[in-house]
Amino acid sequence: MITVILPSYARDTLNRSLQSLLNQTNPNWVCQLGLDGYTGPQQGSQFLLTSGRAVPFPIIEDPRIRTTYIPQKLGNKHYRQPETGNGQGGLVRNILIDRVDTEWITFLDDDDTFAVDCIEKCYQEIAEYDFDCSILKRAYDPGYQQLIPPRECTELELGKVSTSFLLRTEFIRKNGIVFVNDKFEDYIYSKMIEARGGRIRFSEHITYHVEF
Repeated sequence: MITVILPSYARDTLNRSLQSLLNQTNPNWVCQLGLDGYTGPQQGSQFLLTSGRAVPFPIIEDPRIRTTYIPQKLGNKHYRQPETGNGQGGLVRNILIDRVDTEWITFLDDDDTFAVDCIEKCYQEIAEYDFDCSILKRAYDPGYQQLIPPRECTELELGKVSTSFLLRTEFIRKNGIVFVNDKFEDYIYSKMIEARGGRIRFSEHITYHVEF
């Protein structure tokens, strides 16, 4: 089974991200959703910020979606939308990874979506190759011309790695690999895997859509 790690501060694109999970051709997934800076349901409001500001929309529910509330905001100034006060999702991902009870992990951000066959392609990767980390491709345009990692990329390079990882849970835990709160968190994370002898594969599957 594959767990999808999804850190969020409940921005208005979250349901679109969750819907892309519900649309998967292979339904064999669970999602660990982390609401960064939120408390649990209180006094009739579904989700509340620690400041008391309510989320203005209901979040999609499904038995496979497991929600963790994180009242203390964990982000930092490196987030690319600093005016929101929200930071990188790495520290939230670490909390959610601790809750994983499946053999494999992959990641989704709350402003992005999965291709409908993302989970299916992940299972194909697992069946066909032996690895600790497969780096799946993410597309930045509907025509799949702008990809990270680029086509035929075989080396870890800054700016050419994203969090579209498919990870063996046992390897990550055994080697103490965690995200750091840094604007280059995805690259740093992949280099930690490499430094600990992880078997890294660059997949040709395009499974991830950035903001479309």
